[in-house]
Amino acid sequence: MAELNFRPDYFPTLKEIRIKFIPHAEQPQGMTGEWWCNKEELGVIEVRVSHMGDLRCELAHASHEVTEIAASITSKEAMSDEISDAYDNAFFVKQENKLLRIDEDEPGFGEGCPYGPGHHIGTAGEMGLCAFWGLNWIDYSIRVSEVAEGKVFDF
Repeated sequence: MAELNFRPDYFPTLKEIRIKFIPHAEQPQGMTGEWWCNKEELGVIEVRVSHMGDLRCELAHASHEVTEIAASITSKEAMSDEISDAYDNAFFVKQENKLLRIDEDEPGFGEGCPYGPGHHIGTAGEMGLCAFWGLNWIDYSIRVSEVAEGKVFDF
């Protein structure tokens, strides 16, 4: 029988996940969705998703972040904001210097990404929601990329 009391030592409580939809200009470089543990409130995780001009896109992206959270905080490997931030910063330096493989088009798909497994399952969920809504995955991906690269204005 499966254990039903799983709580990793490094993340003993989860009280709340706060999701906010914000203008893209308020996001860190290259990000359209981000999450972190609130340092002032134990057990609170903050999520920020960029406006994309289509509620389906924003909700699909939010579902990705929540799935990534679930995978990351229940991982056997300890995860921290410092670990993921260091990885993201190094990724963007490689990206600026054109040192990434073609399949490393975003941090979660990059080699050695500490939250990679969560990112992959989150992407699968996004794809499922897009299919449910009849939203073409390629159109969705293009919109996310355009917002990330600042090619479309805040909605």
